[in-house]
Order: sequence, then structure tokens, then C-alpha cells
Amino acid sequence: MDRRFTSSPYITVGRISGPFGIKGELKVEVLTDFPQRFEPGSRLLLAEEPVTVSSARASGPDRLIVQLDEVRSRTQAETIPRGATLDIREEDVIPLPGGAYYRFQLIGLPVVTESDNEPLGTVEDIIETGVNDVLVVRAEGRPETLIPNTDEIATIDLDNAVIRVKPIEGLIPAAEPETPQDQPTQQRRRRRRRRR
Repeated sequence: MDRRFTSSPYITVGRISGPFGIKGELKVEVLTDFPQRFEPGSRLLLAEEPVTVSSARASGPDRLIVQLDEVRSRTQAETIPRGATLDIREEDVIPLPGGAYYRFQLIGLPVVTESDNEPLGTVEDIIETGVNDVLVVRAEGRPETLIPNTDEIATIDLDNAVIRVKPIEGLIPAAEPETPQDQPTQQRRRRRRRRR
């Protein structure tokens, strides 16, 4: 699927890792499940500017050598920063069958417990683990919560724009206690859990 893990208005479908050869071709890491994104004539965005795919060929798993109409020399290709992304607009995503969703659609959704609708925060990030995605949920006054996005734990309800989770023991940390009012200068320290 096309990927977006932030609130950017664009969806990333490829990441440029550098120039290739002398004709302005680019090495691209593919970040979409739809290879037709890179068919000749396809329109993408590079640094928010429209570009057109002239040709693309495989160079390894999830790797392509891509020629853009607008980049025709190595000198031009070398001006493109490594890590620059090839994007599409959200309205250009390929429709999915019922019950399926894109990861970017989860960013910003509120998360509540399935049993009593207790608010847990909003999805601010998604971690890919290779097995299942992990939703990074944050809320003021509550430690960061990492929720495995599996059918057994999380129910994605896009129609109502909410994610409901089963409050399995140990999954959801307790809210942090409020700072005592008679100690106004005392500051609480919040633990920050490392993502990876």
C-alpha cells in the first residue's frame, strides 16, 4: 500500500537513494504495493513539483531504476537530495476493497477502549515490525502507548473515525498522577519510550 506515517498532505510511493549512470536515472526504493505507480507516463510529485515517469526497471527487491522526463543528466540527478521522496496526492490513491485501509488513514484517529470508550489518545505514528504494525498512541497526561494492530486487539472503524482496542492487561499504561497543587515548582519527569 502507499505509505504515509505523518500528517503530510502527500502520500509517499518511493524514496530516492541517489543517481544512477550518466543519463539522469535515479535509484528508487519502492514504498508502495502498486508497481503501476512507476509505469511510463505516470505522474508523481518530487519536492511538491509534478514529474513524469519516462521509464522504470527493477534493480532488486523493492528497488527500481527510474528515469523522469524532467531529469535527463547525471548533473541534474545529483542536485536531488538523497532521501527525497516521490509522492502522490491523497485523492490519487487507488481505491481498496471494503474492509481494507491505508496506513495513512489511521494517523490522527482517536483511540478508545472497546469496553467503556475510555479515551487513550490519538495515533501519531506507525511502526512497521515486519510481523504487524504497531500504533503509537499519545495523549497528554498519559505515557505513550504501543498497540499492536492485530484483529485480536484493535478494531479499525473508519466510518466513525475511531479505533477501539481491547484493554488487555499490561497493554495500556495508567494515566500519570497529577502534580500536587501544594508543590507548584516540582516538575514531573515523563519517561520516553524509544521507538526502535
